[in-house]
Amino acid sequence: MACRTLIGVAEPDGRYTARWLHYGDEPAALIPVLRRIWTATFAADITARAAELLARDWVQLDAAPTRRRHDPPPRPGAGHPMRDNLGARHGHIATDEVGADLEWLYLLDRAADTVSVYEATRHDRWLHHSTHRLAAGR
Repeated sequence: MACRTLIGVAEPDGRYTARWLHYGDEPAALIPVLRRIWTATFAADITARAAELLARDWVQLDAAPTRRRHDPPPRPGAGHPMRDNLGARHGHIATDEVGADLEWLYLLDRAADTVSVYEATRHDRWLHHSTHRLAAGR
């Protein structure tokens, strides 16, 4: 499913840095992908995972991406980068006005090894949806 998504890193004070994820998804589908990438590619190193996420915009995240005909080469163990980068977005959970181009925001918390999920409300604000441990079962 294609959901307009941002994925990035949270700061303790509510600020965040995020990148565009064209084919994001609802948490039930995207959280397992993030867990596979986190454990298989980055050996549970959330700092390395965060750096890879913030280095580029993404078409799709995938732990085992294969080359697509016209796309840029995939990032092994991470996914398909976008041909053109829109650049990092900086914001604040409590004060940002969410544009109509977004549905979901996924933020890694480097200190807790978690990802918090926010959904865009009809009032153009972020609403906390859920928080997930990246290590399943922990």
